[in-house]
Amino acid sequence: MFGNYAVAEALRHEYLAKLHDINDEPVCEQTFEFDFEQPSLTEEHIKELVYMESLSFNPLPPTMR
Repeated sequence: MFGNYAVAEALRHEYLAKLHDINDEPVCEQTFEFDFEQPSLTEEHIKELVYMESLSFNPLPPTMR
């Protein structure tokens, strides 16, 4: 059965047993945040980002700029 594992529990799992090396697995004592990877975007901002990305693949002709 699948579940949520803590890192230490996952490393003890038989699936990872061949990869587990207790001498080469430091433990981070403090937690860290990945907030920079999840910016808060509005719907309009997302639309603008998608539009700009699409222009990188299909630029507007000079007459439409």
